[in-house]
Amino acid sequence: MLSEAEWAKLGVTTTAGTPLVPLEQKAALLVPSGHQGPAFLVTKNFYVIMRWNRSEFYALSVGHLADRIAGATALHRMPPADTAKITREQVRQLQMDLFSLGIDAGEADGVMGSITRQAISRFQKNTQRIADGHLDTSLLIAIREAASMVR
Repeated sequence: MLSEAEWAKLGVTTTAGTPLVPLEQKAALLVPSGHQGPAFLVTKNFYVIMRWNRSEFYALSVGHLADRIAGATALHRMPPADTAKITREQVRQLQMDLFSLGIDAGEADGVMGSITRQAISRFQKNTQRIADGHLDTSLLIAIREAASMVR
């Protein structure tokens, strides 16, 4: 996590393209829809919301709603249309596949949380892909095929 001032120095801007108004709080960059979708700087409030509901999309929605109430603009970049619709059972299988590849995806609980996204990112890095933690259909297939080769 970096301070918002550090993110601003790196050239991160608001969705409207204006400079960040840096506050002295730490923030992490989250790209839940991959490098082609919207990016968010999330602060400790995001993680507080995540303790109540482990869905990153839920926590982002609550945070974005709060930002909009405070006067922020709407999102300017929507998630890619080809985002995989994945069932809880498929996530559970994905977690087991990643584990069989030596990548810790946490408990095989079928929840696509931050630990699973980090594991997906490690697989992407290990296979020379953009390591954004985003799961699409082709990546799901690649992980499944790689796992079947080690069994």
